[in-house]
Amino acid sequence: LQNVSPLEKITGIYQGYFVERASIDGIEHVHCENMETEVGYRAMRQHLKSHKPPQGIFAIADTLAVGAMRACQEIGLRVPQDVGVVGSTGLPRSVLQSDPPLTELRQPVEGVGRQVALCLLEMIRGDVRRISGRRVPSPLILTESLALPDSICKELGIHPDIEEPAS
Repeated sequence: LQNVSPLEKITGIYQGYFVERASIDGIEHVHCENMETEVGYRAMRQHLKSHKPPQGIFAIADTLAVGAMRACQEIGLRVPQDVGVVGSTGLPRSVLQSDPPLTELRQPVEGVGRQVALCLLEMIRGDVRRISGRRVPSPLILTESLALPDSICKELGIHPDIEEPAS
């Protein structure tokens, strides 16, 4: 079972902009050689040396997002007030240990596995070697690393997953 590739994630972002007829000016791609937190940190530090701070970061892996967030915070950028950060693998929060907690576009591994199984059964039953792909929705788990206006949350049908402080 393979997850969505980094190229597919980036392509999806651009497709969203095209569908909405929004400008893609200002979208920049920062290449990372792997998905380690330290690689995200170094890539963002390098990017910030020659570019203005971004308004938002979408990383193809939660670990890269956490590293990029740390690099931004070290130069005094506040998350989410100055820069919003979103990861896209949905690792357990205990693994990430980000401050603030990372907003995630969670990859539904079980749903993907179920669709793969259904596709294989369809191929076997139909005695075919290829069938069309399937899309599995990925929920946005909104936490403190991304500030969205209430109107957008309502439009998207999402509710912030922000924990209230213990009394």
